[in-house]
Amino acid sequence: VQHGGKMVPFAGWSMPVQYTEGVMESTINCRKNSALFDVSHMCGLTFKGKDALSFLESLVVGDIKSLQDGTGTLSVFTNETGGIIDDTVITKVNDNEAYLVVNAGCREKDITHIKKYLDKFSGDCDLIIHDDRGLLALQGPAAAEVLQPMVEEDLSKLYFSYFKKLNIKGVPCYITRTGYTGEDGFELSIPHPNLVDIATALVANERVQL
Repeated sequence: VQHGGKMVPFAGWSMPVQYTEGVMESTINCRKNSALFDVSHMCGLTFKGKDALSFLESLVVGDIKSLQDGTGTLSVFTNETGGIIDDTVITKVNDNEAYLVVNAGCREKDITHIKKYLDKFSGDCDLIIHDDRGLLALQGPAAAEVLQPMVEEDLSKLYFSYFKKLNIKGVPCYITRTGYTGEDGFELSIPHPNLVDIATALVANERVQL
């Protein structure tokens, strides 16, 4: 709102659909420089435990166990007859942990479906719903250049679809090199108390627009 966002309701959230610069200028800037999107309406989930990957593979399509640590894949949750419940991006953090993001509009039915089968699961698996975190998407060809001064690790070594737990301005965050704009970029899962500060720091760069 402070930056002139036009707010609309979506899946129980109030979201900006455009800013004062207009859709065309925002789109061009994302293609030439960098754009920041608040996608905190998306739902982040972690499955953790020695049997977490086995449980997750019983719900989704894909061989999650065979992924390299810190890499991800597109997948879908399916029902008992093979129909699609929702699509998702799944990251294998390690052999005992997976992180994924599901769509805001499907959040309740996804979590209900997961819990239905988790309640019957006899193995070691905990579900963590990241309501304590927000999600920012920094997109565009300048995204790495903008983000790099805020992290100690070399982002050129974080390849497309790779995931890592890194500090941004000293704050523990989840960083995935991905996004839906067709450009290079990162999705940043950030604890709520630090979300506005990090977003403000990113937008302060002259190459970044909302």
